[in-house]
Parts: sequence; structure tokens; C-alpha cells
Amino acid sequence: MDSGARVFKVESMSDQGISAWKLPLIVAGICVSIVAAFYVGGPGMGMAEGSIVAGIIVVMAVRRRRPAADLPSDRGLPRQRAR
Repeated sequence: MDSGARVFKVESMSDQGISAWKLPLIVAGICVSIVAAFYVGGPGMGMAEGSIVAGIIVVMAVRRRRPAADLPSDRGLPRQRAR
């Protein structure tokens, strides 16, 4: 493996996503917005806010870039025959 490919591999592995300390803040923000919508506008606005937040979570999960190294490579392993 040449050094250019090695550097690319190391750089791609350095992205760890969201820091652990940010996760409780995100959850608190989601909960506070939904509870505030229920308080201000009643059940209709609370349910609407909940569905908006759920839609945002789905869109963010779909658009997330997945690293190429999620699956193990099968190169170098001996092939096994099915019995």
C-alpha cells in the first residue's frame, strides 16, 4: 500500500461523528421543544412538533455519510464450500 492510500485511510477513520457530551443536549432540545409545543398550543401543536422532529431525525439519518470500512473485507480468506 503506498503512503497516499495509507494517509487517506487514516483520515477517513478520524471522523467519529458527534461527541458524547453533545448527545444529552440534543435529546434535551428535542424534549423541550415538544413539551413546549404541547404547553403553548395543546395536543395538536404538540403532535405536529413531534412529527416534525421525527421527520428531521429520519432525514439526518438518511443523509449521514457512512464510512467505507463498515463491512469487513473478505479478501485473503479461504473460500468455503456449501455442503
